[in-house]
Amino acid sequence: MGGFYRVGVFIVLLALLFPLSSAEILITEVMYNPEGDDNTKEFIELYLSNSLNLTSFIIKDSSSEDILELVSFIPSLYALIVEEGFNDSSLNLSAVSVYSIGATIGNGLGNSEDTITITFPNGTAAETVSYNSSFGGNGDGNSLQRIDGIWISASPTPGFQNNATSKSMITFNSLPIVTITPIIEEILYTAVSYTKLFALTIDGKDSCSSKDSVTVLYTITNHTGIEKQEDFTVDVGCTKTADTGKFTPTAAGNYTLCGTIINSTVKTAPAQKNPTCSSFYVLDTATLSCDLSINITTAEQLIYTAGEAIKFKTELTNKTFPFTIEYWIEDLFGKIVKPKETTANTNQKSWKTAIKEEDRVLFIKATLNPLCHDRNETNNIAEKMFIVKGAPMVISSESVSEDSVIIIDDVTPDPVALGSIVKAEMTIYKGNTRQYAFTAWVERNGKILSEKTKFNLKDKFTNYSLTLPILLKSACDRGVTSGDAELIVEGMGIHVEKEISLTDSDDDCAKEVVNPETSTKETTIKKDTSQLSSDESPPAFSRRSSYSQESEGIVVYESNSSKSRNIIPPLLIVTLGLLSMILVLKK
Repeated sequence: MGGFYRVGVFIVLLALLFPLSSAEILITEVMYNPEGDDNTKEFIELYLSNSLNLTSFIIKDSSSEDILELVSFIPSLYALIVEEGFNDSSLNLSAVSVYSIGATIGNGLGNSEDTITITFPNGTAAETVSYNSSFGGNGDGNSLQRIDGIWISASPTPGFQNNATSKSMITFNSLPIVTITPIIEEILYTAVSYTKLFALTIDGKDSCSSKDSVTVLYTITNHTGIEKQEDFTVDVGCTKTADTGKFTPTAAGNYTLCGTIINSTVKTAPAQKNPTCSSFYVLDTATLSCDLSINITTAEQLIYTAGEAIKFKTELTNKTFPFTIEYWIEDLFGKIVKPKETTANTNQKSWKTAIKEEDRVLFIKATLNPLCHDRNETNNIAEKMFIVKGAPMVISSESVSEDSVIIIDDVTPDPVALGSIVKAEMTIYKGNTRQYAFTAWVERNGKILSEKTKFNLKDKFTNYSLTLPILLKSACDRGVTSGDAELIVEGMGIHVEKEISLTDSDDDCAKEVVNPETSTKETTIKKDTSQLSSDESPPAFSRRSSYSQESEGIVVYESNSSKSRNIIPPLLIVTLGLLSMILVLKK
């Protein structure tokens, strides 16, 4: 009984919402410029979808408005609005109700053009038409008549059918009309949210870019009664299906969806004043057994240029069951570069690559979440690798496995001082190749400016993240100067370069010294270690000294202990000589 009670409440609610607006009113004939004197000869004919007393309704033209006063009422689908004193022998008094508005309709219907509006007593517009003299009926004895949705000029027929077309068959094609159609699927699933319940269509619009507001009241019922009752308002161009209601089933069973347009800025088709309905069935996803798997497909290309869009699709072995897919893009180290998103379709997606690094290896990843009992969840994860190049890679002439990649992610510091260590952060993916030796160094125009750092990577199909130290030569080495240079990494037949800047060290390795006695320019070579902190570790690299002490005028820096050793022999000789002289004098 509770269910029937709720249905009854819904019906009463609908009746209260539009007791007047349920009547469709059409202006079907206008006599705006009768032949001769206009006085008492102008009239407007109306067609009603049901018999309705129009007392207190309002008629407007472009200048003024009048309240309809009943002259005679006939339970008919036709009504006539006339001027006071109207008397026309052609009037079909047995088939039409008559209403008067005084001496003139509005301010007198315009002979060149005018707009006529019929409104309900509460001021809501029921019908509006516009005309101009180019339509016809301009003082030639004819009236404007609406036939099959088109205005034509013809002999007046107040209260009769317009020529050969039945008024009950008058169409609405000349004015925008909104219709509503349920589009909910026949089979739905529990725990799935559905937001496309209806299709709203406006026909007869000049432009779909202009929007009209439509409000719909909808009800979902099952065997127990009303499951949900709600309204929504959307803006409609010509069609609208998105966000036309929402339903998330919680139990299996048979359901019925009904919807009615309760308010709109355009007219509603007369046949749809009553609710339009559709039935559907809900399945319980927990009882459904399935085995779904996912795969990711892209274009055949592996390498993309920064800023280029990569297009990809997720493919399922079976799309019969409801599902959601969570997808994102991350790099080799799990850092997410495109945030995770959830979708319930397998439509093509795209992402515009944007990286700051020179090159980067990325992965599209997706996780399938079927809303059924999946017997095998091991195939619910998929990934697809691709490479984004911020700058062109330099590839050697040797054969290279296209699955292997070397990327110099960063170099620190940059610029770097000569004689210090530069660190190269690298990403390496070793594919199907037997080569395992790698070398890194710094050079300029073929001249090597650093020690060579060598390392080996043994495992195939493996991602590596490395930070390589490379010891730069000192400015004291012949031919080593500051300026731009290239940090180079080679391995697996791949040659990769990254430009860096070299600067002189804060401590000069060579200073000019002038000997005041000989006025000869002498150069002192030394290495200052006084600024090294006690806890600093020396570089884990050996360096070959290239200092030369063979040229004249070069004085090598000597420590105090070395100077002492050089003074001792002459000092002993002098001391022995003095002792000998003392002994001789005593004798």
